[in-house]
Amino acid sequence: MSTSTDLRVTPARSPVTSPPRRLLFAVLIVLFAVVLFVAYRRMAWAWPINADGGSNALQAWDLWHGNPLLRGWTLSDVSFYGTELIQYTLIEMLVGVRPETIHAAAAVTYTLLVLLAAWLAKGRAIGWAGAVRVGVALAVMLVPSAGLGYQILLGSPDHTGSGVPLVLAWIVLDRLPRHWWMPVAVGLLLAWGQTGDPLVTFVGALPLVLVSALRLLRSTEPWSRRWRGVDTQLIAAGVGSVLVGHLAVKLVHLVGGFHTPAPPVELSPLAAIPHRAEMTAKMIGVLFGVYRPGVGLGVLHALGFGLVAVALVTVVVRAVRRRPSQADASTMVDQVLVLAILINIGAELVSTLSVDILAAREIAPVLPLGAALAGRICAERIRRWRLTPLLGAGLAVLAVALFASTPARAAPAENQDLADWLDRSGLTYGLASYWNAANVTVTTERRVTVVPITGEARLAPFCWQSKTDWYDGTKHDARFVVYDPGRTMLGPLSKVTATFGAPVATHVVGRQQVLVYDHNLLEDLAPAC
Repeated sequence: MSTSTDLRVTPARSPVTSPPRRLLFAVLIVLFAVVLFVAYRRMAWAWPINADGGSNALQAWDLWHGNPLLRGWTLSDVSFYGTELIQYTLIEMLVGVRPETIHAAAAVTYTLLVLLAAWLAKGRAIGWAGAVRVGVALAVMLVPSAGLGYQILLGSPDHTGSGVPLVLAWIVLDRLPRHWWMPVAVGLLLAWGQTGDPLVTFVGALPLVLVSALRLLRSTEPWSRRWRGVDTQLIAAGVGSVLVGHLAVKLVHLVGGFHTPAPPVELSPLAAIPHRAEMTAKMIGVLFGVYRPGVGLGVLHALGFGLVAVALVTVVVRAVRRRPSQADASTMVDQVLVLAILINIGAELVSTLSVDILAAREIAPVLPLGAALAGRICAERIRRWRLTPLLGAGLAVLAVALFASTPARAAPAENQDLADWLDRSGLTYGLASYWNAANVTVTTERRVTVVPITGEARLAPFCWQSKTDWYDGTKHDARFVVYDPGRTMLGPLSKVTATFGAPVATHVVGRQQVLVYDHNLLEDLAPAC
């Protein structure tokens, strides 16, 4: 009989055993990944890059060109240092600093999430049982909702990519033998995720520790055996991942590397909870394609979301009814997935983080985790109720939709007209509000550099996604300011002239005004961050 401290799983014999079949299977997976990448890259191009993605692209470029610790950089409260920035660096080695970097990276990330969620959903099931599990996960994730779904899941880095180390950690927990190095591998994967995104602490390490601790407490074995079991090791792995992940980032800062502002984590007032609950429900709907769904796919997305909801409720009911001694490794993974989903959604409900539709990025890991959970829990019922043909038909429709609906290709970057005008005019270095800075630099492939400024009484360097060196007047000569009345981070136009004086020329480009000066504006700024 399996116990909570000895999660033994009888290995199943896979039908893909001979070398030729394994090779064919591997080739098919690679081809499938390429097809997914091509489709998701097209979807990613439906939205222009913004300053967030542009800043990440510039950080990756600096990382590759002799600044691996990103000295002088102030990043956002989510650094992406160990995750997406590495991915951006690898892509820039091939294509340089271009909008393509951001779109290609988003497509790679989502392709990985789809494949890994399907792998986690499959678990140790083989044959048709495993195929149906994979099919359910694909049905949930294969085609993101057009519009907002593209923007949130296939845009700049913002928690979506954090699902990659999370899902990898749960695959290791599910598939590797119960030796001492399995918890170590899980802990290292979670630590890796936390170097790039503190969210992994709450939706990765915390669920692992809580599920393992509950199993430890509810076990009927003597305490002398419990303390030596895998549950205790996994608790240590979860706690250790927090220490290693956060200390790694702290160590980089202590030796002169990048700085990250503290995340604005506070509890929301009780009076705001109803509004936050409504908006969070809409955010979940955007992720699963049931709020403002894509044309013709609303029913399929709704069915996929329904499978995730059924799976979540099923695991909760089973956890209440069953003792840990009745649970195997697969059941533990199911419980971790459910708790991770609930914690991610619950944190959005009670925090003061942004609660508009685009804030769905804060709970983006819910999608791959939910897809994997639905495959693991609902596949057997689908087979038992003989619904496999309907699942196949749905997947066929989604496969066609993956390419049949070609999204309109957006401009490479927000304010592309401004970037083109600056490039033509020979203005190569200047200042602007945050949302008119890094995106212009990237879309001109660094021929024009625009750095962000802000300020209260007087304009100063913007200490967010910026580098101290950008504001050094001995190295750079800034001769223009972009003033955007549609985004008022610079305040009134009078603040610009109060800081830098009257321009020698003013040009109107779209809604922006480009104020040109005859002196180096960096000399008028306060010290950098």
